[in-house]
Amino acid sequence: NQALSQVFNYLQKHIPVDAMGLGYINSEATRIQVIAKVAQKESRYIWVGEGDEIMLPEEAVKFMRTLPPDFPTVFAINSPEQQHPSMREVYPGIASNSAIFLRLEVHGGLAGVLLISAQGLNRYSTKHTHLLETVREPFAIAMANARRYREVERMKDLLTEDNRALTADIKRIAATEVVGADFGLRDVMEMVRQIAPSNSPALLLGETGTGKEVI
Repeated sequence: NQALSQVFNYLQKHIPVDAMGLGYINSEATRIQVIAKVAQKESRYIWVGEGDEIMLPEEAVKFMRTLPPDFPTVFAINSPEQQHPSMREVYPGIASNSAIFLRLEVHGGLAGVLLISAQGLNRYSTKHTHLLETVREPFAIAMANARRYREVERMKDLLTEDNRALTADIKRIAATEVVGADFGLRDVMEMVRQIAPSNSPALLLGETGTGKEVI
C-alpha cells in the first residue's frame, strides 16, 4: 500500500487518476484478489464492493479464460460501451468513470492487473496508455513478489497451526503416558498399579521435576 501510494502521487502529475488498485488473478481466473489500493479522498473504486476480493461472474470467467494471445496488455475504457458486457458487473464504476487496465504477466501467464480510474468519461488517450506500458514490467515483478510473500505467510500460518496441534498432542500423550514406565520406573509403576484401584489417599514423594503430577 505504501509503494502504491507513492506511485499514485507520482502518476497524478502525468495522468488523470482518482483511484488505483493492484490485484492478482487466481489460477482458475474466478476471482481477483486486491493486494493494494489507494484513492483520493471521497473517490470510489470502480470495481464492485469495497472489499479486497472481487468475485467474477461466470460470463466474466469465460471471457478471461478465452482472451486471445494478441489481446492488448494495456487498454483504456472511456465509456461503458467500450467495456465487455460480462465485465460491467465486475466494474460498475465504468458507467461514470474512465479507466486504464494494465495486464500483468509473469512467465508468459496472466498474473494480475493494475487498474487506474478517473471521474468522468473520455479522460484517457493513447499517450496515457503508452506511458503506463513503460511500467508494466516492474509492476509485474511487484505482483509476483506480493504473491510469493502471501504464499509464504499462508504456509507460515499453516506451520504455526500444525505446530500448535503437535504440541497439544505431545502434552496429551505426556499426561497419559509415563516415559520409562517399563524400564527405570518399573518398580514405581508397579506400586502405582497396586494403589490406583484404592480410594485411600496416597502420598507421593519426590523432588521437583520427577513427575509427581503425571503419576
